[in-house]
Amino acid sequence: MKTQEELEYEERVKRRVLILRDLMTEGKIKFAESMREGLEDSFSKARFDENGEPDLSTIDGRIRSIALAAEHFDYRSKMKDAISLDEIQRTYFTIIDRNFNQFYKVMVGKKLTPHQVAKHIAYGTKDIDFLDEVIEPLLKDFQEFWEAVSESAYIQGCLWR
Repeated sequence: MKTQEELEYEERVKRRVLILRDLMTEGKIKFAESMREGLEDSFSKARFDENGEPDLSTIDGRIRSIALAAEHFDYRSKMKDAISLDEIQRTYFTIIDRNFNQFYKVMVGKKLTPHQVAKHIAYGTKDIDFLDEVIEPLLKDFQEFWEAVSESAYIQGCLWR
């Protein structure tokens, strides 16, 4: 009897092989001529059951390793498409605007610099401990925001280099 770990591994390999098949069908993965003969041999031995699931006893190491790379390619593509860099930026600056625009307007209205405002807050005579109640949830919101979008932002940032 197979362990839970073995069953999970087999499911991952099956999913990867199906991703590879789909990407090849869509023309998103192409192979060098030098690899073609060996790959054709490996793929000719691969079998699928009546439900379209790969029979892992017919999937060799070459297909498994290429399927692993295909899974990574597919994951990156889906992460990139999950949210646009433009949407990430607009959302981030909306958060900034909602939380700081009123202070910015006062600063501009009184013709102060950011340094002057910060200095007044830090060294002024009024107690600013009450700001902790406001800052903590804001920092938590920023942390949750970046945890949600950081991978998409990173992948898209790499595309712009």
